[in-house]
Amino acid sequence: MGKKPSKIEKIAYHEAGHAVACHLLRRAFTRVSIIPDDDSLGRVEYPKIRVKGLDFEKLDEDPVEQLLIREKLEKRLERRKEKEILISFSGVIGEKNCGRHNWRRASRYINTAIDLHEAGSDEETNAYLNWLWWRAVGMITNPYNWELVTAVGNELLIKKELSCRNVKKIIKTITMAIYRCGKLLT
Repeated sequence: MGKKPSKIEKIAYHEAGHAVACHLLRRAFTRVSIIPDDDSLGRVEYPKIRVKGLDFEKLDEDPVEQLLIREKLEKRLERRKEKEILISFSGVIGEKNCGRHNWRRASRYINTAIDLHEAGSDEETNAYLNWLWWRAVGMITNPYNWELVTAVGNELLIKKELSCRNVKKIIKTITMAIYRCGKLLT
């Protein structure tokens, strides 16, 4: 984008950053929208979280199984938190990468990340969140992934709302176009 992006363009790229990060991190979502509501200027909506592959019937029977299930849940929760932080940061990066960014609004996402990572000292939390920030920057600004953010953002500007299926179609179309052209985005 050569010109200064409008407010709606920044919102579209912000939400596209979240949606592409969801796709890359295999986080289910139902739709992405830039239609404002009472709570936000745009949003990615998620289905309810289900826990798969755990046998809760064994919880009552075996204390060892209880520990194993608790350990599995804690590991899944830690991975989920990390994904949520990366996805949260990806919206800010999508908006920032398309032009100027309002860092005051970004503080909401940083506070969410701090709330999700509640363990350790302040220094440890800062180092961990800084590491996740740079992972998200690398993920979203990678030239191939930025093409995806741009395509989803531009489609959001036209349609205002996209289902997960629509986002996946856009991503598949861009991926196939890049593959057919042999275009290397490095």
